[in-house]
Amino acid sequence: MGFNHMACECGAHICWVCMGIFDTNSVYEHLRTAHGGLYEADRNGAELPFQGADFQVAEQLEALRLIALRRAQLAQQQFHEAEDAQHRHAQRLLYPMQVDPEDRARTAEFHRRVEDIRRAQQEAEDERDRLTRAHQLLQDLEEGIRVGTAELHRRAENIRREEQERIRREAVEQQQKDAVGDWGCVM
Repeated sequence: MGFNHMACECGAHICWVCMGIFDTNSVYEHLRTAHGGLYEADRNGAELPFQGADFQVAEQLEALRLIALRRAQLAQQQFHEAEDAQHRHAQRLLYPMQVDPEDRARTAEFHRRVEDIRRAQQEAEDERDRLTRAHQLLQDLEEGIRVGTAELHRRAENIRREEQERIRREAVEQQQKDAVGDWGCVM
């Protein structure tokens, strides 16, 4: 991404968007009014690309947060179901009866569910960690954008000042040339 105009050695400025030719004093006003500013990604007046990306990242973070929340809810539900099954199993063990194959199947199912819950909880925790890192990255990106924007404004101001100083020097030099007049020798 860069300027959407260039300066010729003769002092003219050429707008890359509309190919208009302007002097130093009017090119910046033209770029602001006609094209939305000095910097533009697609030369159509569209917003800078990182603005849309920020919103997409925020939407993705929210979607991931909702997915992690749903997984945590499912894990909690499975945990409660497993607790209920464990309680029923403990109640059966209190009575002196032999474990039949059906009970063994239920016990195996209980252990499978407990393991599923443990995995779901680990996935939810991993997802939460990933979301935290993504959120930190988003904050870092936003800070980088703020710093970059401030730097661009500072550079633009320096360019404007240098251009004004150059114009002032040229005007003083021209006034000095005009004041000297034409002194010559006549024969």
